[in-house]
Amino acid sequence: MPGLEKLAVKQSWQWLYCTELAIFLRGDKFFVSDWLQTGHFWSLAMEEQFYLIWPLCVLGMRRESLMKLCGICMAASLG
Repeated sequence: MPGLEKLAVKQSWQWLYCTELAIFLRGDKFFVSDWLQTGHFWSLAMEEQFYLIWPLCVLGMRRESLMKLCGICMAASLG
């Protein structure tokens, strides 16, 4: 199919859940072909990275530090 070759060489970014990094580094048209756009997968990449990093933060921090971090995250999300 036309346009798939462009996306096929860039699929490693998506398999590694680094779509948002590729968009940041290469531009928002990086995952666009003639008829297929896959740039919207950045949100899945962010979610997957959260599920990988957050448990490590919870396990590696003391309770007080974790509560401060949670407060900062809540305040930042409101902003």
